[in-house]
Amino acid sequence: MTAFTVAGREFPVETMFGDDRPRGYLLHAEQDRYTPTQAMKRAAALYHEHRADCAVIEANNGGDYLPALLEQVDPTVNWRIVHATRGKRARTAPAARLYEQARGRMSVLSCCSRSWRSR
Repeated sequence: MTAFTVAGREFPVETMFGDDRPRGYLLHAEQDRYTPTQAMKRAAALYHEHRADCAVIEANNGGDYLPALLEQVDPTVNWRIVHATRGKRARTAPAARLYEQARGRMSVLSCCSRSWRSR
């Protein structure tokens, strides 16, 4: 499965109610089965559609070739590669806290190519 998340953040110009912390916005999320080439084409399309700053590629489980594939598909996409060092639950906790604090309304594009088996 391949998942795409488009998120944005803003820094308030004025302090609202004494809260000047950044706000997060979830703009788009989807998950589907793609070949690697299809996934990079979809990532490029979302990058341009949302005028993102960069595509963040999670390259765990052998996905280190994905940036090269993305450059072949669309060389105009800025990208950054990350490797998850914690489990999914630990990685989603900060976003969940934003929503609990009413600061989450979640342009960086995150492309996560997953190839593990269901549990």
